[in-house]
Amino acid sequence: MKVIFLDIDGVLNSQDNANSLYMDWMARNKHTKPYDYDGFKDGIYKDKYGVMFDQRCVRWLQLLINYTDAKIIISSDWRKSGVFSIQQMLKERNLPGEVIATTSLLEDDRLCSIKILVSMNDFEQYVVLDDIDLAPNEMRFIKVDHNYGLNRINYLDALSILNPLHQL
Repeated sequence: MKVIFLDIDGVLNSQDNANSLYMDWMARNKHTKPYDYDGFKDGIYKDKYGVMFDQRCVRWLQLLINYTDAKIIISSDWRKSGVFSIQQMLKERNLPGEVIATTSLLEDDRLCSIKILVSMNDFEQYVVLDDIDLAPNEMRFIKVDHNYGLNRINYLDALSILNPLHQL
């Protein structure tokens, strides 16, 4: 089985997208000063799960899953909401992929949690997508720029890890 260890904040919901959604919401509602982000959950900027994901980043994730058949393990702080809640969010937001697990809630160190899961499983291939420098010297780690989220370069790097013989 191929696995994507997926962080969410900064990977699927980029800062640039959040800013544009917020400014759009303010313009549509004729606001000229900032308001509390939690004050509106209109399904455009936010829903019951939080800030909507950047659809461009979601498309890159969809392509990665389509070409690799990889499953998702959530390594993000979002893991605290539980696998079922994350699966529901993916379904309700019509997002790609199958979430099969989360990293440990007992372990605060994200990289340590990932290493434990890798050592306990026989993954065919795996990749870590995160916006934090968890393991800059490890080949399977891809640092995503939180300002713009998952992009073409990240996608190509992840694809080469998950499908090492894949020719583009």
